[in-house]
Amino acid sequence: MKTILRYLATTMMFSLFMAISTPTETVAALSENALIKQQAEDLAVIEHLIAIREESKQEEKTLFFMEIDVVQSNMRVYRLVEDTDEETFSLEEISTHRVGTPKSAKYPKGFGIITSVEKDPIWAPTDGTIEQFKKRGTDLEKFRNAQGKVIIPAGNPLNYMGPLKMRIKFLEKQASAELERDIYRIHGTLKKDEPKLGTRCSGGCIRTKNAELLELDKKMKGGFIVIKYV
Repeated sequence: MKTILRYLATTMMFSLFMAISTPTETVAALSENALIKQQAEDLAVIEHLIAIREESKQEEKTLFFMEIDVVQSNMRVYRLVEDTDEETFSLEEISTHRVGTPKSAKYPKGFGIITSVEKDPIWAPTDGTIEQFKKRGTDLEKFRNAQGKVIIPAGNPLNYMGPLKMRIKFLEKQASAELERDIYRIHGTLKKDEPKLGTRCSGGCIRTKNAELLELDKKMKGGFIVIKYV
């Protein structure tokens, strides 16, 4: 942590020197300033990720970071790497994904953590979702159980969770009580809906290709996973 802060201070001082020493900034100087700004932003993210891991008492676990750009409908996945000799941290990108992101302008923002990973999950659609399906000609009532809940079994062609789901707990206060209350996940998608990935097509969760999500689960198994909706 101290090394990151020292490096951040050094880059800021260099930026100030550049601004004072050149009355008319050249293109090269502007590029240098942009690079310094990006480095400072990256270091701030790393510092925050480490703080989240410490507050969650998960320091012994490898940290993975899933950064989700809702507007661009893509997800970048990183691993936090520590150089023990230099006492520094960096983010190593391990994969990028086209994903389905929330259609609504109102969606959660900020950092969160993955609290559980479930393979072969069931799907329990909301009443609103059941009604939407009915309007589209798909009746989910046949899945209603003795307790009155509609439960779509694992592996069923209508199970929108796919082969795996990751449950998200957002750490930051959201803009409304509804956003605070709703449940969000990263999960798979139906084969017929894969062409929608890369667009804003979900009700709030993040949809991914089934094979890509299973591969990610292998890479991140046993790790501490932090996400961010931006």
